[in-house]
Amino acid sequence: MAAIDCDAADVTGLVAYLRDLGRHELLSPEEVYELSSWIEAGVLAADQLARAAPTTDRAELAHRAELGAVVELGQAARRRMIEGNLRLVVSLAKRYAGKGLSLLDLIQEGNIGLIRAVERFDHKLGHRFSSYAIWWIRQALGRAVSDRSRLIRMPAQAYVDAGRVAAVHRDLIQRLEREPTTEELAAAASLTIARVERARAWRIRPAPLDINEADQLIDDEDLLHRAVLIRDLHCQLEHLDDLAQDILRLRFGLHNTPLSTLEETAEQLRLPPAKVRALELEALRYLRKCPGLREYSNST
Repeated sequence: MAAIDCDAADVTGLVAYLRDLGRHELLSPEEVYELSSWIEAGVLAADQLARAAPTTDRAELAHRAELGAVVELGQAARRRMIEGNLRLVVSLAKRYAGKGLSLLDLIQEGNIGLIRAVERFDHKLGHRFSSYAIWWIRQALGRAVSDRSRLIRMPAQAYVDAGRVAAVHRDLIQRLEREPTTEELAAAASLTIARVERARAWRIRPAPLDINEADQLIDDEDLLHRAVLIRDLHCQLEHLDDLAQDILRLRFGLHNTPLSTLEETAEQLRLPPAKVRALELEALRYLRKCPGLREYSNST
């Protein structure tokens, strides 16, 4: 169970929780619409009951009894809406594994985001609930990782900015073939220079993609994925030819190899830089299309 970062004491609880998820069937769009309608009706009924003045009128008491029944139906619909989307939380929580929180803790935090999504979802707008809920769940997971996985608390917005700057930084290095300036990073990330500088200040020095169990947790948004990613990445690398593997190994520091620039890689392999660049892009395109790696690409 080490792959999902759970303590031994939590394994039983996690297995029981995952087994319990099978009892809750997924919701169809029609069911989502109906449940959302009942949730809204229950909220409105509860509000009317809360504002109602004391009375002894039989007709009014009967009406309030009907409102109470609607409130109960709304609460039942809310529970069903949450239960029908718990699998979505688990699938998203797995992507945040290896960032300092156990999978059980991540699921709990993601469930909080799901509850907020259920409470705020407006079915009359015509949006898919899953698309709406994903935003709330990811926000809850990201905030939990930011708040609880560091010895020094990192502001949530700085954590998000650090991830965006890291992704843009990688893209600019690939396109410019040099280290981008702060101004270029700010323009590409649609952030102010001050926010870019703050985001970079929270990052610690880069490290190769490989990780050992004795390594300390690295708070870079990209490198936080590597403990889980490395296993799947190495499996897909086996499908590439030796030259492509050597290029990626040198360019991205795989297998404890120091990171190399495009020119250094070309010199070591005795190839023109343009050829190395073309082979590198071809190999990266292959890896991005691999089913086992596609979810990591979508989460960055």
